Amino acid sequence: MSQPLHRILSDEGFRIFFPLTALHAGIWPLIWVLLWSFDLPLSRDLPPGVWHGYEMIFGAWGAALIGFLTTAAPEWTDTPRLQGRVLWVLAAAWAFARICGLTGADLMIWPAALADLIWLGFLSVYLLVLSWRKRTDRVLAFAGWVLVLTMLAVWARLQMALGEAAAALRIIRLAGLLFAGLLALGGIACACASTDHGSCHQ
Repeated sequence: MSQPLHRILSDEGFRIFFPLTALHAGIWPLIWVLLWSFDLPLSRDLPPGVWHGYEMIFGAWGAALIGFLTTAAPEWTDTPRLQGRVLWVLAAAWAFARICGLTGADLMIWPAALADLIWLGFLSVYLLVLSWRKRTDRVLAFAGWVLVLTMLAVWARLQMALGEAAAALRIIRLAGLLFAGLLALGGIACACASTDHGSCHQ
């Protein structure tokens, strides 16, 4: 007897979050362009480009990050993978912030920031706990980068709430560079994990 879809999706992080990455990166820009003509219906104090930049970094790339780390970190630390309710809670927090970003509602900046803080903060704590429990440094670098990314997300939201579009864009660009670093780090970690050489460390 086949499993229900919700159990299949929540069996591992990538099963939920990689499809969410594709959906967000594909559908949100279409809505922005075709339905709203490069505008956002409820944005008053910020140019739509600020919301769009934030959503591409912390929306599409953020979902990919959740899926990658919740799948790879258990493999690297030989611990049980996250499944079920915790993944759905992360998905709900991520999705709530993305819906706020889709409308560009100024009043939703802080609720969206809190939702993003839930999944970013969880990833940081999760990686640190794995590192402490297994007495390993294999995921410490990722924990540090995610902590910095969390601070940038909060900082960007603060500038958005203050109506400081230029400052917010600078922080968003910095977050994009940080994601590029995370991508490189992930590539190195995966390459190391695929070898049998004990001298390969992060």
